[in-house]
Amino acid sequence: MTYSVVLSSAPQKFLDKLGNELFDRIIKKLETLKANPFPSDVKRVVGRKEKAFRVRVGKYRILYVVKFILIDFITTQTRQ
Repeated sequence: MTYSVVLSSAPQKFLDKLGNELFDRIIKKLETLKANPFPSDVKRVVGRKEKAFRVRVGKYRILYVVKFILIDFITTQTRQ
C-alpha cells in the first residue's frame, strides 16, 4: 500500500527556498515515506495531540502525521 504526501503551505515555502542537494535529499526521504511511513529511523513526537512522527534528513527534522492513506507533512525544523 502506498500513501500520498500532502504538504501544507509552510513546508512548501521551505522546500521552495532550498538548494538543490538538500531539496533532493528531502524529496527522496518523502518518497520513501510514501512506501513505508514507519522506517527504522522514525521517532514518535511526544507532547502533540495527534500521533506525529519525525525523521532526520541531515540537520533537519521532518515532522509528519500518518492518516488513513495520507501523510500530512507538518513542518521541517533545524536540529540544534
